[in-house]
Amino acid sequence: MREIIGYHACRKNGGEAFVLANGPFLSKVQYKANSRNPSLGSGRYIWDENLPQAHKWGRIHYNDEYFVLKVTISYEEGDLLDLCQRSDIAQYQRIVEQLVKMGKAAEDEPVGMVIETARRLVTATGTNSFLWRLVRCEERKPGIQRLWQRFRTFKNPGFFEMDPLVIVCVFLTYPLSSLHREIVYPK
Repeated sequence: MREIIGYHACRKNGGEAFVLANGPFLSKVQYKANSRNPSLGSGRYIWDENLPQAHKWGRIHYNDEYFVLKVTISYEEGDLLDLCQRSDIAQYQRIVEQLVKMGKAAEDEPVGMVIETARRLVTATGTNSFLWRLVRCEERKPGIQRLWQRFRTFKNPGFFEMDPLVIVCVFLTYPLSSLHREIVYPK
């Protein structure tokens, strides 16, 4: 059994008991033009090991009136598509190629829509199963400045990110009751 620990910021609506029973809360894909859809499709989102990012999200999106939920997810090998790992990226790319051949997706389709399409196709077969119950990836948005650490390798400057934004999407096939949750803010 493997484990992911992450953080989810949410409104205080409903109080602590409601948040503990129902969080992390679902973000759903909207099939409308110009919709802001969740980046990995419909699911429950957490910041992977990033409490400061959950606080930042809460301050910006909930006007400083928020809870932060610490979420522990236990999972088996094969439950996680980790788009921070090259082997899983290759697996994802094979799925995109198959969907393009079937005429179900474009080569430049957003990741969330590819995942939603694959989930719909699997569900349509009547098996009601999906390859993964979790997807993890590094999120990069244009125009957002991040903390970079510079270093030199021989004569060439290089860089690496000191504080990557890694998100995990927990699909509805993962039972909410199996998540260990505790409110860590406010104490």
